[in-house]
Amino acid sequence: NGQDAAPVQFDSRALSHYLDGDLYMLQGDYRKAAASYEMALRFDTTSATIYLGLAEALLNDGRPKVSFKAAERAQQLEPEDPRVYQFLARNAIARNDNSAAIDYLDKWALYDPENIDPLFKKAAIFIGLKRFEEAIDTYLIIYDKDPSQRHVLERAGEMALSLGDLERAYQTYQRLSKALPDDGAVARTFAEITLRSERHEEALKVFEWLVETGNATVTTRLQLAWLYRRLDRLSDSQAVLNSLLDDGQRQWDVLSMAGQVASQLDDYRQLEIGRAHV
Repeated sequence: NGQDAAPVQFDSRALSHYLDGDLYMLQGDYRKAAASYEMALRFDTTSATIYLGLAEALLNDGRPKVSFKAAERAQQLEPEDPRVYQFLARNAIARNDNSAAIDYLDKWALYDPENIDPLFKKAAIFIGLKRFEEAIDTYLIIYDKDPSQRHVLERAGEMALSLGDLERAYQTYQRLSKALPDDGAVARTFAEITLRSERHEEALKVFEWLVETGNATVTTRLQLAWLYRRLDRLSDSQAVLNSLLDDGQRQWDVLSMAGQVASQLDDYRQLEIGRAHV
C-alpha cells in the first residue's frame, strides 16, 4: 500500500492523487480517499502530510489500527510536528488507549506550547478516568497559560471542594481571588479554605476585607471572631461578637463564643490585677 515501499522522492504526480484524496474526504468517501492517498505514496513516500491524510481516511473508515501505522510513519518523518501528535492522540482514544493518548497530548503540547487544546483534551480524559486531582492540576496549567480561561478555575475549584482537597482548593481559589478581587462570594470561599488549611494570617486579611467592604455574612463574622480568638486577639474577637449581638444575632453559637471570650478576658484581667499586686 506504499507504506512499506523504499523511499521515493517527490514526484509531481503525487499531488494529483493527494488532492483527489482530499476531495473524497470532503465527500465522506473515506475508502476512496485512502486509496487515493496510497496512490500518492507510490510517487512520494517522504511526505508526512500524505501519511497523515491516509491515517485520517483510515480512521474515519473504521480502521484505527491500520491508521495508527500510517500515523507512526508520519511521526518518523516529522517527529516534532504537533499535527502528528494531535492525530495520534485521537487515534489512541479511538483505540481506547487512554494512557497512550495522554502521552501523545503531552507531545502535542510540547511542540505547540501556545495551544491549550491538548490540555483541555487531557483534562477531559482524566475526568473520564475519575482521576480528578490530575484534571484539576491540568486546569490550573491551562489558566496559567491563558488567564482568560477563568471558567477552568471555577470548574477546578468545584472539583477540589467536592474532593475535600484543601491544597488544590487553595491553589485554585488563590488564583480566582486575584482574578476577581471584588467578588465577595469568591473571597468568602477563599477565606474559609485558608482558615480550614490553617493559613491563619492569610485568612485574617481576607476576613477583615470582607467585613470592611460589607461582603461578610453572619457566618463570616463569626469565623473572624473565632480566628481572632485563635490568634489571642481577644479584644478584637469580643468587638466582632458584640457587633453581632448589636445586630440582633443571638444564635447559640454567637452567645456561646461571646461568653467564652468574655470569660477569657476576665481571666486575663484578673491575672493582670494579681501581677500588679505582686
